[in-house]
Parts: sequence; C-alpha cells; structure tokens
Amino acid sequence: MQRFQEAQKFVVEADAHGFKSPELLRVHVSALSELKKYDELLSLSHQRLPEFNSEALVILGELAAKKGNIDLLNNIASAVNSLNPADTEIFEIFKTFRWEALSRAGEIEAAVQEILREDIAQNGSIITTCVAGQVLKSAGRAIEADAVIRRAKFLVTVDSSEPDQLFLADLLYNAQQWSDAAKWYERLTPSGKKISGLHNKLLTCYVRTQNRSKAKAFLSSLSPDWIANDDTRRLAIELGQQAGDWTFLQPLANEQITAEPHLAKSWLFKLSIALKASTPAQFLNELRSVPELLEGSITSLAQLASLEIRYGEKDRGMRRLYHFARMNFDDPKALSSYFLSIITGPTELPFMDEHLTRIVAGSAVTLQDETGQILQVIIDPEHVNNAPIRENFFSPISPTAKALIASDLDEEIELPTLSFGGSRYVKVVAIQSAYRRMLHLAQERSSSLNGLPDIKSVPIGSTGDFNKDYEYMLRELKRSNETSKEFFEYYRQGGLTLNGFAHYQGRSPIDVAIGWPNQGTPIYTSTGTFEEQQVALGLLNRSEATYLIDALTIAELVKFNIQNLLELLPKVLITPSTHEILKAKLEEVTERRIVGTATEFDGRIQFIEFSQTHRQKQIDFANAMLDAVSRYCIVEPVYGELTLDEEFHKITDILQKEELDLVLLCQENNATLLTLDGRLRALLKQVAGIYGIWPQMLLMHGIQTGIISAGEGARATAQMFLSNRTLVMLNDGDLLWMLLQGGHYAQLGMQGFKRILASSDTDFESAVMVSLGFLKKLAPLQVQLGAFGELLSHFVEAALRNKQCTERFLKQIQQLIYEVTEQASSLQFGYPPVNAIREQRIDMQCRFLLKKVLDAHELSKQPPVDRPILIRVLYCTKLPQVMMAIEPSIGH
Repeated sequence: MQRFQEAQKFVVEADAHGFKSPELLRVHVSALSELKKYDELLSLSHQRLPEFNSEALVILGELAAKKGNIDLLNNIASAVNSLNPADTEIFEIFKTFRWEALSRAGEIEAAVQEILREDIAQNGSIITTCVAGQVLKSAGRAIEADAVIRRAKFLVTVDSSEPDQLFLADLLYNAQQWSDAAKWYERLTPSGKKISGLHNKLLTCYVRTQNRSKAKAFLSSLSPDWIANDDTRRLAIELGQQAGDWTFLQPLANEQITAEPHLAKSWLFKLSIALKASTPAQFLNELRSVPELLEGSITSLAQLASLEIRYGEKDRGMRRLYHFARMNFDDPKALSSYFLSIITGPTELPFMDEHLTRIVAGSAVTLQDETGQILQVIIDPEHVNNAPIRENFFSPISPTAKALIASDLDEEIELPTLSFGGSRYVKVVAIQSAYRRMLHLAQERSSSLNGLPDIKSVPIGSTGDFNKDYEYMLRELKRSNETSKEFFEYYRQGGLTLNGFAHYQGRSPIDVAIGWPNQGTPIYTSTGTFEEQQVALGLLNRSEATYLIDALTIAELVKFNIQNLLELLPKVLITPSTHEILKAKLEEVTERRIVGTATEFDGRIQFIEFSQTHRQKQIDFANAMLDAVSRYCIVEPVYGELTLDEEFHKITDILQKEELDLVLLCQENNATLLTLDGRLRALLKQVAGIYGIWPQMLLMHGIQTGIISAGEGARATAQMFLSNRTLVMLNDGDLLWMLLQGGHYAQLGMQGFKRILASSDTDFESAVMVSLGFLKKLAPLQVQLGAFGELLSHFVEAALRNKQCTERFLKQIQQLIYEVTEQASSLQFGYPPVNAIREQRIDMQCRFLLKKVLDAHELSKQPPVDRPILIRVLYCTKLPQVMMAIEPSIGH
C-alpha cells in the first residue's frame, strides 16, 4: 500500500512540473484505484479521459462496472472505440464490464438478453464466457449458465495461460462447482507460506466438498500465522466443526475472541467449544468472563443468553434477553426469541415477579388517573441505555420514571406533564416486573394477525363446550397427523433414510428409533435373505475389525437392553455428531418443561400426561445410551475425503450431518457400519463400498458366542419383532416365548407372524417350518385343544393366502395333526380293548383340528380381516396354561 501512496505522490509532483504522459497517467489511475480513492479517480477521468491509454481505461471501466455506473461506462467505451490501433481484446473486456454494470444497476435481465444475443455458449471467448456464466448464474438461468460454463471448460486447458486458467477457476468457484474449481486452484496457488486470496479459495473448495483431511493438510502447509487471517480462520472453524475436532478448535476460539471480542458469536463459539472440550469448572470460568454488552444477531444473542441462564448466570442472561428484545422491539424475531428463551428455560428465573409492592427500575406499572383512565408504564432496567423511544416505555433516568420510582402500591403520585408545565395525579394500582410484562407483550404479539416466527398460537375457547372450545386445536392436530402420514408413506416408498425422516419431522433420530409405531409401515432393516445374513455374520466374526455405530442404533440396543453386545466388537467408533445427538437427548429430557402432549385419534383429541415417573425413565434411558458410549465406544473426529464418483457427491446433498460423517469415518478407518437403517446401509454399500450389519445380526452373534442366553435372545428378538422392524428372523422358540408371555406379546406376536406367513415377500418354506416347529413345541405343554386349534386355524388361513402356498402345505399340516394327537395320548397297551378309548380320543382330536383347517381354508377365500386370536394365558401353575377365550385377551 505504501508503494501506491508513493506512486501517487510522484505522479502529482511530475504533473506539477509539467511532465505528462499516458504512462504516468496510467500509474496515477492505478494508484488511486488501489488506494480506493474512487472520488479522486472519477474526478481525474472527467478532466483527462481522452488521454487515458488502454490499461488506464480498463482500470476505470472495472470501477464503473463494480459501481453499476452505466453512463460512465458508456463514456469509457467511446474512448475505447477511438483507440488506434483498435484492440479486440479490450472490446471483449468492455463487453463483460457492461454486463456486470447492468447486473449491479438492477438491470440483470437486460444483461441476460445481451448475453443470449451474443450466443456465448457457442462463440464466446474465455473472458466473455467466464463473465457471462456468472451473470447467468446470478439471474437464475441455470441451464444457460451450464452451457456457457461447458464452453469455458472447453476453451481452457492445462496449456492455457495462467490468467485464463484463473478466469475459469473463478467461474467454477462462483458457480459452486467446488471440485472442478479446486483442480485449477491447485495448479495456480503458490506453494509459499504467505496467504493469498487463492489460498482461501482453494481451502473453501476443500471445505465445501467435505475433503476434510486435504483441507487440514493444506492448513498445516501454511505458516502458523494463518490463524490471524480472518478468512482463513473462518474456514478453519468451519472445517473443525464439520469434523467435530474440539481440540483443533480451541486455539481458534481464543483467536476469534482476540479478533472480534465485541461480537456475541465469538463468545458463543468459544463457549460451545469449552462445553465440549473443557472441564465443567473451566467452562464456568469462561462463561463468567463474557461481557454483558455485545453486538450480534438476535439468534446469537438469544443462544448466548440461554447458555447463561442454563449454567448459572441467570441474572446476566435475563438482562441480555431484555436488552435485545427492547432494542429490537419492532422485530418479530426478537420477541419470538425472548418468549421461547423464557418458556423453555428453568422454571425459576430472576426478575419475573408477577406482583411487586414498590416501583423500581425494571418495573411495569399500571396507573389510574383522576378520571378513572388506566395507564400502562414500563420503566426499563438500569442496564438498558439509549433504547429507542416507544410509547409507554421510559428510561429509568427520565422525569416520569424518576417520579414513579420508590413509590408503593396504592400510593398517589404527582406526575409532570409535557405541556404548559402542569402535572397530573395518578394512583399505583399494580406493579410487576418489566421482564414479565415483556413476556406478556410477546405472547400478545404471537396471538395477533401476523403472529411471531417459530411460535404457533392455538386459540382455546371458554364457552364450556369442549368440542367448540377445542375445535381449532383438533383441526391443527388433524393437519399434523396428515402431514405425518405423508412422511410415513414417502419413507415406505424408499424416499427417506431414518435420519432424513427424523429431520423432516423435526425429531431426533433417537425418538424415531424408540417411538416407531408398532403397526403400519415398518422400519426397513434388511432384505432378510440367507446370503445377506451370512455376509453379516461373517463381518462379525473378525477379530481385528473396526465398527461404526450411529445414534439410532445405540438407542435400539438400549431399548432392548442388549447394549452389552457391543463388547463383542474389537473396536467401536462413533462420530462427534452422534455423540452430540445423544447428549442433546439427555439435555432435552432433563431440562424440558413439557408436561404432556396432545394427539388426534379417530376425530377426537387425546391428551397424554408426562408424569415424573415417565420423565425419570427418559432420563435413565438417555443416561444408559451415554453410558454405553463411555463403556464400549471411542469418539473420533471425522476427517477423510469424498473421493467417490460424481453421483455420490450428489447424494451427499440429501444426507444428514450424522450420515455424512458416518461415510467419511467409515472410509477413513475401513470400518463396518452398524445401523438399524437398512436403507442407509444399502445406499452406502452400493455407492461407497461400505459394508454394514444391523442389530439383530449382532444379537444372533451374541447368542452364538454365549454372551447372551437363549432366553434373553428370544426376549430381545420378540421385542424387535413387535417393534415393527422388517424381516426380523424368528425361530419357533421366539414364537413360543411371545405366546407364553400372554397379553400384548401373544396377540401382537401371533398376528405379526400371520402377516409374515401371508406376505408374498416371505421365504415361505422357512416361515412354514417355523410355524410347524412352534406348533410341535406347543403341543406337549399345558395347552387346551381349543386354544391349539385356534392358533392352527389362524396360521393355516394366513399360509393359504400366500401365493407361494401349494398342496404340500396342507399335507404337512395333516401330518402335523396326526403327530401331535398321537404324542398327546398315552402309550398303547398290549391289551387291545384298553386302547379303544385312546384311539377314540385321537380320532376326536384329529376331527376337531381338521375341522379347524377346513374353516381356515374357507376364511382364506374371503377378504382378509384382522380377526382376534381367541386365547388367553394363565399363570396359576408352574408352567403357563394356554386356554381358549370367549373374547380376545390383552391382559394376563
């Protein structure tokens, strides 16, 4: 910069001594441009424009284009046309200047039309294609822009000049074609340690394409003082947050405070890193050091205040909330943030008194004058200075506030008036905190016609007629239910991963895993083929493999109390984003103030109350998930590179943060993915070559290795089956376990297995073998003949509905009936007359069961009906008794 100042001084002195030349004038123009002395440059152009040479005209033209000054650009263009000899390249440059000037002057459509008339996609030079591509992209003309960009890629090769290569790199950069831009910047970026704009653009490309390891290596190649460069530090922070590398981010947080200590976002960033990487005591020390007056967006100020309120600095947090709400009272976002921060915060907050007995700074006062008129006065707290003037709001140092402060409830006060030096008498009829009054004002605004962002206000009537009073709520609940059904249908069709499903419903993936409905669309876990099972079991039998688990699968294992199976795996990693999801769940259930929820069922509102017992169960569950991580997992920052084909880069745009981190960490560690989400597992196998397993395979591995008993395995398998997961592999022992539990286990378990038998997607022969094995194991137990026949009838009906069913099945059933009735009767005696009673019993039982089969055959010809299974299980003997029931039993 000093050189340009010296150059300007030299040219001015030369001009004063009568030395004039086009070259000296160019130096003068260049110096003024670099020093950003635009007014002086414009003045010089008005005086001596005809003397400008081509280089000076280009510098001035670039300024005119950036300023959108079309008149000046037209004058410069006239000077260009008078150049001798004519310069074709300069004509091209000024053509692009004109497009840029039109765009900046708000006439972008005119620029687009000029570009289209030029047919740049077919005939453009490198200069015109690069500028035209950017203009078309800005105008939202994606198809035309892509055509022009293809032209630019064709024109520039590795043998082109560096300026042309840079033109193309910048075009690709502005078009957000980060991978392609990076290839050119890698050729053009100097290898020296000094940071330039090219370094930051290349780093941007790495960060945007999730090439995290390459980005970190690039930072390491720079001199250590890169941390002081604002742009480089910003990109490094983004990289560290992508990777979840809190150790890497700690010095960046300190530098950010040094660079911008007045900004709330700097302190919010520092605190967020301290919360993850420091001890509780260190975090609290950092929190106490936050200045009270900070600048920044409403969002960052609200988040900072919420941290202060949550972690012990309640007074300062509340003051911060009031300050930004008061200073931005007309901004709906400010009132919304104030309202949400308070109602979602702790129940006990300072400065929220509903009733006060004396007026102080920070009071909202209700006054009554001599005529009975009610007046509302809000006196700002002492820390609120220079707040905008608003009706009914007063500074604590204003005459009105001074006259009111220290007055008591029911006291009469003489207030000065603004006109003619008079006064008026008022009585104090109510006093409350200004903070609470601000909350009421926000609530009133949320109920107004335009409402507030992020808050849905549902009116409830007070007529005493429930249907009328809650009509609006019912309508909203119905709308919410319909939206939810659409998401379930989209998931069923294969359009969403489980994380994506959770994201679009505004839920945690943990809630999706543990709260999935036990009827309707199931969670897709696997295809259920024998080959897929064998591959998964083979992956589990390795002694030195690395595995990666996601949040919803940790929730799945804890839900079924089988998280100890993780100790079978040699090394289990989780991503920082997974860890954050688990910690967020604990924070949510520990601190939230929700006391219940409402839902709509069959046109009626149902209220579900959350008791303290329910809340404690949720806290215990969240702690159990984090305990499983602590015992069995390693949290590892996620670097790696997306070195996959172009199709996968497109898919990454729809993956959620945790899912993308799973891809990168799996690739970086050659890890096997353990996930409940069969759709994600299949996707990553297809496009990234990442192999995966699912929870039931881990459970089967645990049973095989003896870490879990057969009984515990049957329990967990049954619970998975009843939780509506696809193709949970059941054996006859699992079915028997469900039946003997009675109640919901028996009813839902048997109904679920019927659906498997009837499904055309089922491996029919395997399902038949399970059902036959189950009935054979059930027969010798304490089961009434009627109950056995009831189960037989249901299974036969379901099997006959399957298109894969053949006559062979009925023969198998007939053989089963003969075998179980034979075994159920006492042994034959040597004296034939004694056996007559036995044979009569067998014959009677066979005819009864065969009649059940015939009835099932007739039912299979009719439309399917989800008829109840009329059995009940009694526990009055050593072994449970399975008996016939008059009506379906859902209890024990």
